[in-house]
Amino acid sequence: MKLTNFHIEDTIAVVCNGRYFDLHNCFNYDGFNHDPRTRSAELAFLRGKGDWIKANEARRIVFSFVDVDDVKTREGDVHHPSEFARIDDSTLNTIGFTVRDEWDWIGASMYDPDFPYLMVDFLTGRGIKLRASSVTVHVED
Repeated sequence: MKLTNFHIEDTIAVVCNGRYFDLHNCFNYDGFNHDPRTRSAELAFLRGKGDWIKANEARRIVFSFVDVDDVKTREGDVHHPSEFARIDDSTLNTIGFTVRDEWDWIGASMYDPDFPYLMVDFLTGRGIKLRASSVTVHVED
């Protein structure tokens, strides 16, 4: 998968145009849309509401995928404590790359063509994994 304008750092963040976006601490999951007809997908994160988040932090981060040929999802842990489930289900745990048919983190913080799936998982264990020809990050300030 070609990363057109960003790279992953620390397994929780992306760097785009010299800006570091901490998806774990400063953003919440805002949705995933996959259109098999156009072979496209979007994964979005919205700026969080914590008092530690900078006032000039981006409002939204959107990953746009092209030529998507495989998408896998995983439900969260049904035993996750209910008092934390809503918040934890929108909090990124890790972002990185993995191999086909595995949910294990292999080479999670680096890009390697041998690990063609981008995988995102959340604190509840819910996950999204997909393979595409390229992905671009759009920053909405």
